[in-house]
Amino acid sequence: MQVPSAGRAAGFAAILLILGGSGCADRSPGAPIAGPGDGSPAGTLAWTPDPDIVASDTHYMVDVVQQGSTVYQTTLPVIDPVTGVSATTWTVEHETETQRLEAGYDALGRAIQVLHETTSPDDPTVRAVNSSRRTRSVEDEISSYDAAGVLLPTDHEIVQGLRAPIAASHVQITDGVVLNAEALDTVRVLSVAATELAAAAGPRARAERVGSDRIRVVNDLSRDDAAPVAGAGQAPPPSRGSYVRTWRRHGSSYLLERTELTSEWAAPDGVRRTERQVDRIRMVRVHQNARRDAERRARRGETGQGADNVLASLGDQPGDNCVVGQDCPPEDPPPVLPGGGCPGPVPQGADIVFQHGIKSDRHTWSEMASWLGCDIVYKRFDAHDIDWRRRITSQRDELRPLINADMHDIVMIGHSNGGLVVRSLAQWAQVNQPGLVKGVITLDSPNQGAVVARNVRIVHEALGSGAAALGLGLSLMEFHPFFIDDIPGSSFLQNLNATQEAFINVGIRTHTPKRWVAWRVIKTGDCLPRHECELAVVRRIQRRYDDMRHTSKFWYRPWHSIPAGEEARLMNGFDATWNWLTAPGDLTSDGFIPGPAQHYPGARFNRVIPDGDSHTGTTTSELVHEAVKEALINQSLFDIDAQS
Repeated sequence: MQVPSAGRAAGFAAILLILGGSGCADRSPGAPIAGPGDGSPAGTLAWTPDPDIVASDTHYMVDVVQQGSTVYQTTLPVIDPVTGVSATTWTVEHETETQRLEAGYDALGRAIQVLHETTSPDDPTVRAVNSSRRTRSVEDEISSYDAAGVLLPTDHEIVQGLRAPIAASHVQITDGVVLNAEALDTVRVLSVAATELAAAAGPRARAERVGSDRIRVVNDLSRDDAAPVAGAGQAPPPSRGSYVRTWRRHGSSYLLERTELTSEWAAPDGVRRTERQVDRIRMVRVHQNARRDAERRARRGETGQGADNVLASLGDQPGDNCVVGQDCPPEDPPPVLPGGGCPGPVPQGADIVFQHGIKSDRHTWSEMASWLGCDIVYKRFDAHDIDWRRRITSQRDELRPLINADMHDIVMIGHSNGGLVVRSLAQWAQVNQPGLVKGVITLDSPNQGAVVARNVRIVHEALGSGAAALGLGLSLMEFHPFFIDDIPGSSFLQNLNATQEAFINVGIRTHTPKRWVAWRVIKTGDCLPRHECELAVVRRIQRRYDDMRHTSKFWYRPWHSIPAGEEARLMNGFDATWNWLTAPGDLTSDGFIPGPAQHYPGARFNRVIPDGDSHTGTTTSELVHEAVKEALINQSLFDIDAQS
């Protein structure tokens, strides 16, 4: 059965009211919360009700627009990467989501909730788009589905397979969603002790009337209550926090129309972060079976299943340096060697020099050298350690004497800032040592600068508490002298890009889907195979977010929904801030360097890898390897013989 669009919702509700049985009531409010084009799913979703939800029992359906923002106040000014304006207060908007949520009971009396994201699935390389579109819970067990409705493999399936059948908890799903107006309006002084508010009031709640047709409940969150869910690394607790729910009267009921979750952290270094998420809710339909509701409340009391009195911790933190089901990578990768079982070096082969980028060393090229050793005829592979923290010209001068004297017509391959180093060295060599360098390949290099370099001095401070709460480290963002050269328009980059290059030059750049890209950059380590590992990490983070977002809509259980909403909002805030600082707006990115900035000006060939791996995975990426191999054996470029 297809649910009518919002334009026919009132008529559909009227039909339900006529068909409703004794002891049941249906209610539907009027206008939608947003019109077409304003982020409202109304009129755009072909919805099939969950087949397990019993139509004659209590159930409801709502449309939700979820919006959030993170506001930072810093002691040092931040340069807005979009406008170029400098300020000490800056706001990052989270990705807006539109959702349809359905809740009810199955034939066994178990609570079912289905959350379907209805946000338009825009280009995942540009905007933050969730890979899973639907979550469904039976009591507390949550499963995720893709856009086609196919069940996604998750840890939950394994857990469910080991557990006994899920029993009914006799929860009342309309607690916190539908309030009896007639009962509340008879209360002279409104308080959470009022029967209709007590069941879903939550921690440290106070109630108040707003005008003549609204009721508001405010939960003042303590430092412990609003802190992210316990796990590896904990953010400094907020100095202030609140959870505000507003109900509006429709006929004989007050219907939930808005929730707002706000928290503020104050770091010792003076950085303040305020995060806010607002859910605007429009009731599509609600059906209440008074007899069944009374039975559930009676059974809940008989079994001693009272309300929780502590905010729940909902499990382990997302992500670590190892993907579930795989071993951790070794801490010290092996040195650069050609591939085992492949032909070795030959005198007439090519000389290749690999140069690492920031936070790295020569060992980062082990996998790439192993692959290329089986691909091309080579004489020597070399990789050297240099101090990546220094200015680019200093790194170049450090690398130059390390080049083996027997090497000539070298193809230099540089990752990240290593690409700038080898370009600078090749430009020096074409004047001072002709014949030394045949050409260069830059991989995800900031050939035209990195926007994050403008703000890196305060990025670590601004993101620090959020990163700690999510189990992330931000050493990648620590300031070092090379960032001066990485600023777009720096004198170094102007001189580098203005110099005519007579050698062969190739740029390879990666575009990575931006949703959860910070986790790909920070948490995947040396996990191999790279592409599979990065996708596994993203899926794992997405499942965590799915769980938290879904649980945050358990409005009848604020002791669980509040901390879940806090973590979901924190994940959204960190994700949005990372993208804003590294590749704002619709800029493509590898998670650290914007796509346009990776473009090699004046190069003979620029190659783009769509849907690729992150910046830190470049040198171990199978996708990058194929692009490098093709450039090396291309007769119009380096024309290196391929292995037979």
